[in-house]
Amino acid sequence: MKTLLIIINYLAFCTNFSFAIENNKSFTSRLDTYKELIHSNFECEISLDKNIYYEGEAIWASIKIINTSNNIDSLPYSGADYLIAKNLIVKDENGNIYTYHGSSGVSLWVPYEHFLPNRDTVYHIELISDFGNKYENSYDNGAMISYFESGKYSLQLIHEKAGLVSELKSFTIYKPDEVEMQRLNLLRQIYGIKDRNERITEYYKFIENNAGSIFIPQTIYFLNYCFNVLYLSGKKIDNKLIVINNSFLESYPNSYFASEIIRTIWRYEFQQSGNVFNANKKLNEIIIKFPNTYTEIISKYWLNSKPSLYELEPKIKYK
Repeated sequence: MKTLLIIINYLAFCTNFSFAIENNKSFTSRLDTYKELIHSNFECEISLDKNIYYEGEAIWASIKIINTSNNIDSLPYSGADYLIAKNLIVKDENGNIYTYHGSSGVSLWVPYEHFLPNRDTVYHIELISDFGNKYENSYDNGAMISYFESGKYSLQLIHEKAGLVSELKSFTIYKPDEVEMQRLNLLRQIYGIKDRNERITEYYKFIENNAGSIFIPQTIYFLNYCFNVLYLSGKKIDNKLIVINNSFLESYPNSYFASEIIRTIWRYEFQQSGNVFNANKKLNEIIIKFPNTYTEIISKYWLNSKPSLYELEPKIKYK
């Protein structure tokens, strides 16, 4: 069965969203209602990148939507990307249910809401991160939190109008030790710096001074994201970052952060030569080097996506 890959990155592109705690009784009532709205052409599966996290770590979910029919079909309403995110349900060990209540959509690498016959469509979603993501705790006067506290949780996709219900996926969040908490607090300070060039300098320092931290993969992701935003206004991607990225792929070939890193590597190669062929050649080398990994998947995805004008235009004004 062919698979279409879609990336949803809350941290990079969302501007305003939250999870709100919902009354269990009303939630159960809604589940009873959805059963009469079954859309038999769809099935779904959900998976996590791992099942143990520390406070402050990003949690990534993969959502696979399967069109089991022989016809092109679509989920009810437009914007399948937003609806997938909107129908993710998190439940803690005390029975509190958190539901997505965002007022803005999410950005996809490829907007896609029509599901082809007998084909999988996979959404990779950064479900929660300590940085940027906000969740509403309605039992605390609507206070906004930016991470789930330590404890046991379950995740499920329930799309009522499409009749999509995944199996429950459980995960546990632990508190970091004292040293890692200090590192997390430092990262929070760096994340709050408005000037991205200054932020880049601080991220480099963090990586150099905190080898082995559980937050290094996330920091490398932030570093790449800052470069990729500034790239569009002509900032040159430096070789130091590429060395870090190559080491990252060696250590974490299945990390979902690879999506941003592959983007940087492609842009760096294009920036060096001004030639799409050379940039694509580099990704082909990565595909050969990392078979059967997420790095391979995302590299192939990037190769199959035609570069847009905004990818190519900055070459004439690099700083």
